Amino acid sequence: DLAIADAAIQQALARFQEAQRIADSWLGRFGFGRAYFAAGAYPEAQKELDECLRRRGEGLAVFLDEVPTARLLPPVHYHLGRTLEGLGSPQAAEQFRAYLAIRSGGSDPLAVEARRRL
Repeated sequence: DLAIADAAIQQALARFQEAQRIADSWLGRFGFGRAYFAAGAYPEAQKELDECLRRRGEGLAVFLDEVPTARLLPPVHYHLGRTLEGLGSPQAAEQFRAYLAIRSGGSDPLAVEARRRL
């Protein structure tokens, strides 16, 4: 996550790849999706983010303990929307709407951005 924030995308991809070799995790796929998006590799980002949605049950308990992590799932819709935008797909709006259906209130910066993009 820090490498993505610092625009060290190749470093982020290498670290996520290393982590995925240890265990194919939902969180690793989400990180891959965000890193691929940041690199402009939209087809790869879409593949990883689609996999997160397919494996959404894992997103509800990412850390395999008693603390639910359902809060991690809605951003997948936002990031998939951005990825589909990058691919020029009209399905991007569907993902932004899915995000807003879950998180529409308050001053959530992703909700503000999703509304703007719609």
